[in-house]
Amino acid sequence: MNKIIGLFLLVLGAPSFAQSVVKADLVNATPAISRDDGGINSCGINFMLGAMAGDDKATVFDFSLNVYSDGYGLVKAGSQTMRHSKSKGWDFDSKSARMPGPKLVWLAKRDDTVSVRPEKYLNAENKGYVIAPVGFVEASQLLFSTVDADPLQVSIQYEMDRIHRVMGFKADMSKDDQEAVLACITGLTKRMRSELQ
Repeated sequence: MNKIIGLFLLVLGAPSFAQSVVKADLVNATPAISRDDGGINSCGINFMLGAMAGDDKATVFDFSLNVYSDGYGLVKAGSQTMRHSKSKGWDFDSKSARMPGPKLVWLAKRDDTVSVRPEKYLNAENKGYVIAPVGFVEASQLLFSTVDADPLQVSIQYEMDRIHRVMGFKADMSKDDQEAVLACITGLTKRMRSELQ
């Protein structure tokens, strides 16, 4: 009996980290394409999601997902706060960059049990952001899901967060942007195949 009471007290004393899912009020997804002398060397999408946190404040998830001709994927992610004032309109709060960068980032289709979740994080050149390698296949699948406007979820978590926010979104990209991402991935895979021969 004492063991059960001890376990119960241990659970009560442990910090609780809930995951709160919110729908993004703002969704911006734009193609990211890079070329070198050998042709296309990376394809991806830059995302900026915003969720209102009152009348004059919004939480912004700023992240990108890319795949590279060397056969890996890369996530770059951070979160900031935007504030609204009558004189400036919407602008990033200069004090909102959080240090150190996130301790955990994951992206997934809403109905998928598996997420793209890096294991190692490096500080990015932007204060409060991290970059992290991910699997090429998993990253590519999420890029296709984005183009198809599938419901997605992302979480960017910092060490001191008591609530781990998960933002749900659909990226309704323009037809031109969809075609740009698909053409890029087609060109990238052709390059990868030719370099293997």
